Amino acid sequence: MLLCSNPYNDPHQHLTMEESSRTLFVHAGWFEFQGRKVVAFLDDASRYILAIREFNTITPENAISTLKEAESQASSVNSTIVIIDRVSPHFLKKEEKSEFQSYLATKGIKSLPSTDLRSGKFTRWVKEYKKHRHMFQSAEEFGTWYNRRIHGALDLKRGETPIEAFNDPYPSVK
Repeated sequence: MLLCSNPYNDPHQHLTMEESSRTLFVHAGWFEFQGRKVVAFLDDASRYILAIREFNTITPENAISTLKEAESQASSVNSTIVIIDRVSPHFLKKEEKSEFQSYLATKGIKSLPSTDLRSGKFTRWVKEYKKHRHMFQSAEEFGTWYNRRIHGALDLKRGETPIEAFNDPYPSVK
């Protein structure tokens, strides 16, 4: 059995999963930066950016195409996604929400509503994006850099990066 931290309850409680796969709790959100709309999906435990894209406008298709990239990353480590949702309520019109939610339902992806407690990591990450994005030609280049830099919330003694934590088949509880 694997253990992974459970961001929804007491931080000292853990979820037990089958050894053959793990569940990724993924922060999903969007924000505006320099006239562009940024859609991103970040793993809660490893801080790994599963997918990030910039668009001129936010549409269900843009959110879904970015989510498909995140799904591909999750499947590369034999994982399934549970979304901590900041995407659909904030930018989609009522009729568009159903398109995004319908996609989640067809893929069997659970979506949990975001709260201030749960969205703190995403909000903090947005600050990092805005601070460092100017150094890169694209959002994807930023994501590559971010995933390969030592992260203060991970194992500092080892100099752990988000990509290392994401690819760890036996993530430790921090």
